[in-house]
Amino acid sequence: MDQDKAFEVQRDIEYGEFDPPMKRYKPELAIAQVPESKPIEEDVPLDLPDLWAKYI
Repeated sequence: MDQDKAFEVQRDIEYGEFDPPMKRYKPELAIAQVPESKPIEEDVPLDLPDLWAKYI
């Protein structure tokens, strides 16, 4: 990966497109999107048939 960036910088210098602040060459961070979770209902205990119905 680092060598790919070096080649990219070299190519940009050769074509006169070099980015002096080097913002173009910094790696992009991937941000994972976490879905919102539903609150756990601990107030009401489930009996086996209710639990099975939620399961299926």
